[in-house]
Amino acid sequence: MKNINAKNGFSAYIAIFIVLIALLTIGIIVTIVSKNSTHDSDITNTANLTNTNNSENIENQNSTFLMAIEDVFSIEVDEYTSKTVVTGKVERGSIKKGDTVEIVGLSDNIITTTVNGIEMFRKEKEEANVGENVGIVLKNVSRDEVERGQVLAKPGSIKSHTQFEANVYVLTKEEKGKGVSLTDSEKGNFYFRTLEDQGKIEILNGSKRIDLGDSAKIKVKVEKGFAMEVGTEFIIRDNNKKNIANGKVTKVY
Repeated sequence: MKNINAKNGFSAYIAIFIVLIALLTIGIIVTIVSKNSTHDSDITNTANLTNTNNSENIENQNSTFLMAIEDVFSIEVDEYTSKTVVTGKVERGSIKKGDTVEIVGLSDNIITTTVNGIEMFRKEKEEANVGENVGIVLKNVSRDEVERGQVLAKPGSIKSHTQFEANVYVLTKEEKGKGVSLTDSEKGNFYFRTLEDQGKIEILNGSKRIDLGDSAKIKVKVEKGFAMEVGTEFIIRDNNKKNIANGKVTKVY
């Protein structure tokens, strides 16, 4: 009888051991499948993001040339001559040595000039493409005729405006905004690319203010002329350069 009980007990232990092994094996399989699924998902998400970025880059590359001017330098060539160089990041399109460009912004006056040279990391280039930080040598333009905040652009592709309409979104503190509303008739500091200017705000829906986290359509009159077009983005900041709202131009006058 004792031998029978011992055998039965041993068989029970074996059965429990087999069940545990089976459960452990299932757990390992589930973990591997889960990891593979997550990995495949990550690959898919990365591929989608890459495709989106590539599409945007291709679109910008194929667009008409535009570069916001960040700095202006006058470089002495010899005792009698100097060259004017503007620096910035190519926002869209491409530019080649010898191309004709316009200097637009800050006034109604448009200066047409020729690209005499392109420099990048102290090396001369024949062409500058979207996303590149370059210095562009301008032909027959003096240092006093160009300044930060203007843009270099393909002739006829963009104009300077002092009035426009836009959709704006007022940032909350959680979105790193100052956390204040925009009120009708107030003046705000508008930042377009490398240019800052003050503008008077008119809320078009009849409201007296735009609260945090809300969007609305506004009309703005700025003091200087911005090089802008429908779709141009900007930021509204206070005098301490804290962000209040983001906006996008929907109409120009």
